[in-house]
This record gives sequence, structure tokens and C-alpha cells, in this order.
Amino acid sequence: MKHIPILLFVILPFVEIWLLIWVGQVIGGWLVLLTMLASVLLGVQMIRHAGTSTLMAARHHLNQGKMPGETLLDGAMRLMGGILLIFPGYLTDLVSLPLALPFTRAPLRRWILTQLKSRVHHSASASPDPASVIIEGELLSHPNHPHASQDPRDPSPSSPDARP
Repeated sequence: MKHIPILLFVILPFVEIWLLIWVGQVIGGWLVLLTMLASVLLGVQMIRHAGTSTLMAARHHLNQGKMPGETLLDGAMRLMGGILLIFPGYLTDLVSLPLALPFTRAPLRRWILTQLKSRVHHSASASPDPASVIIEGELLSHPNHPHASQDPRDPSPSSPDARP
């Protein structure tokens, strides 16, 4: 499972190059360049719009006393979709579509929230009982100690631990 990102970064460029060559043979090199340029411009515009609209919507929710969690998640999904559109290649463009389109983003957002809630619930149930946690420490002062009123870390002349 931990090797998946490494494999993704190694294999994905080869797949994207193969797809670009294959599509270039079908529709021509100039149309491939034109579609890649359009994809980059759309991604940049999407990132700009995602940032400003998410900030405005989050402020609106906060002013109403609501948590902007879903709004921020929606903005993060749109941002990721824009970033994927900037990467050259048809596969990343295809992956960005569910993040970019509102009607596919809503079910994806619900799925992500469900996954996050189940992970939080699972990690909370896996944590030990707080009453059974043992915290090791050192007692610096005790109320029955003769020097309990003074700071035990500060050896003063009235303390038997004081050094000349």
C-alpha cells in the first residue's frame, strides 16, 4: 500500500506519454497541443475561481455561525481538479472531471465525508480508556513537606538543597 504513490509517479508519466502519442496519431499533433493548452488554461481558471469562491462561501457560513467544513472540502476538491487539469495528459484530465463537475463532486464529497467519519470513529474506538493511561512523572512538592510553600525547582538559602 505504501508503494502505490511511488508506482503512480513512475508509471503515470509513461501512460500519459503513450496516450498523448496514441491520440496524436488519431487526431493529429496540433490538436493534441491545442487540447493540452486548453486544459492548462481551464485548470488555472478553475484554481482561481475555487480559491475566491471558497473563501467567500466559508466567510458566509462563519458569519451565520455555521462550520464551513463541506464548503472547504468542496473547495479543496475543486483545487485538486484544477491542479490535475494543469498536468499534461488525458488520464489526469479524466481523473479531474469528477472533482471539477458539480454534479459528480457532490456524491464524491459525501463519500469522502463518510470515509473520514468512519476513520475518526475507528481511531477513537481503538484508543485506550483515558482512565487507564499511565503518565510517568516526578512529584516536585508535597503538601506535608516542610518546604511545600516554596518552588521546589529553586534552591534558595532556606532550602536544605541549597549550594554555597
